Amino acid sequence: MKKITGAVIFILVFSLSVAQSLVGTVSRVSDGDTLHLETPEGKYKVRFYGIDAPEISQDYGLESKVFVAERVLGERVKVDVVSTDRYGRKVGKIYYGYGYRNYLNRKVVEAGYAWWYRYYAREDRDLQEAEAHARKYKAGLWRSTDPVAPWEYRRSKKKGSQKGRAASLDRVVYVTKSGEKYHRAGCEYLKSVAGSYTIKEAEARGYTACRKL
Repeated sequence: MKKITGAVIFILVFSLSVAQSLVGTVSRVSDGDTLHLETPEGKYKVRFYGIDAPEISQDYGLESKVFVAERVLGERVKVDVVSTDRYGRKVGKIYYGYGYRNYLNRKVVEAGYAWWYRYYAREDRDLQEAEAHARKYKAGLWRSTDPVAPWEYRRSKKKGSQKGRAASLDRVVYVTKSGEKYHRAGCEYLKSVAGSYTIKEAEARGYTACRKL
């Protein structure tokens, strides 16, 4: 009975480890920490575990994407899957080259094209050492005197868009007596003015934006 139980446990553990590895061809590189993988089992969007590359609109964002593409685009890679994120992407460690010996996540950080994502990989010594190396030798983004971490950049962009939306809601618009739309001053569809409101007030009253706004 013990032998049978041991065999069952071994099979379960072996099956789990196999299920958590993907091998396929990289069909697309979105940026420095995201790629698309085609395997016999299907297509996957893969987010690199433990690193955060600059957004494409940031300094070194494009260079980070190119760094990854030059190494794996159109090539076979192995992904050791760590988890699946809330967007349905596989989060994993990517290996490439002969025998899949090159750890891409580390390579990107070591070259200064991504940050060690401490929040999600606090205990990963490989990535910690890679960032320390990049900082020491001022590789990639560390040439900048004050590089902005991608998570801080995204947070500031989000706050900015929220402020922009709040400001736009205070913009004054105009409505007609019988229409259901609100218009900007001078709109060709604004034949006569029956009232003026802020966008927030107009929408609260059931008006919707004119397509010319």
